[in-house]
Amino acid sequence: MIVRSDLPLPLHWVVVALSLGFSAAIALWAFEFGKDIAGVDHKSKVELGRLGVEVAQLRSERDQAQAIVNATESLMRVEIVAKDRPTQQLRRIEAESLGLKVDLGFFPRPLPAGAATAGRPVRAMRSRSNRPARHAASCR
Repeated sequence: MIVRSDLPLPLHWVVVALSLGFSAAIALWAFEFGKDIAGVDHKSKVELGRLGVEVAQLRSERDQAQAIVNATESLMRVEIVAKDRPTQQLRRIEAESLGLKVDLGFFPRPLPAGAATAGRPVRAMRSRSNRPARHAASCR
């Protein structure tokens, strides 16, 4: 003896699929209803709102701190430039001084200031005449 169902096989699969779908829908509804009764979903929404406010507050604090850091960096740059300026001026003045010393080395050294000049020859002398140029030419 062979037992056969009254429903054809494709229709049998449709009934099974509908039953499983209906069972899944009831299970999902029961799960969501249980969350609402327990208040789990409400707590997470409140927590999400609180965290959103906290994130906005932390971003505001970060922006303020970043503004302070930017101002501090700017002041540090100004201070570094202010420190370097006298150093650069000193180097420039030292270079000018060295150049003047080199130029001054070209001329003969003057007599020592503290030494007695009696009996010593004069190293160099320049004279300037107030006479007109034609008399100076005839005196030579």
